[in-house]
Amino acid sequence: MLDTPTSLETRQLSPEAIMAEVDEKGFCLSEFSNETIEILNASSLKELTDGFYVDNPEHRRIFEQTDEIQSVVGYFKERVSAQGISWNQILVCRVVEGGSKEKFRTHLDSHVYTIVVPLLMPEGEEVNRGQLYVIPNYRKQPKSEISNFMTKALAGKYRGEGNYSKVVALPTYQEIEMKFGQFLVFNGMRSLHGNKANDAVAKRITLISHFADPFPVGIGSFLRFARKAVGTRK
Repeated sequence: MLDTPTSLETRQLSPEAIMAEVDEKGFCLSEFSNETIEILNASSLKELTDGFYVDNPEHRRIFEQTDEIQSVVGYFKERVSAQGISWNQILVCRVVEGGSKEKFRTHLDSHVYTIVVPLLMPEGEEVNRGQLYVIPNYRKQPKSEISNFMTKALAGKYRGEGNYSKVVALPTYQEIEMKFGQFLVFNGMRSLHGNKANDAVAKRITLISHFADPFPVGIGSFLRFARKAVGTRK
């Protein structure tokens, strides 16, 4: 199941331009400065093995030292504050080695905004490499935890490799081939998304930062607690 990714223009954008594009299209792909790339290159996170690592100290250090991310997060805070949404965030380092079962987990985030930073990406192999796919603005912003839960539950029909053909058939489907040195900003709560399989020999590492869960004691919080309890989050 190897598809041709959507060709997207990438460039260094200002925080204002990034947010404008997110507002218009639901997502924006931008590039880091050379200074940020040096910070990423020096990261010890590349040594991690398959799994999810929540609020890792090294991830937090990178997050706090990256000017591009901090500038965009400043806009996030202004936006959610104006909407009366409490500020919260969670940082996840996702490591997927070749042959991992972590694939086609199509879902909607519990947080309003999401930033994805590729740290280590398989290259040069004509196989699926864990590419991200997104259906921007799949749903409207939920106004209550009930509507949030119901629309997330209904989106479950797209989950799993057997249902991936339904995802591709959605009219706004985008497959994004991300490269080291880039970062993706998107409205994760509204946009249906997931990752294809990583059939490459090399592992894939992405830093995923989530911002502003409007329902901090809702289904998202319960699922995060359950995943940690059963050991699927480290």
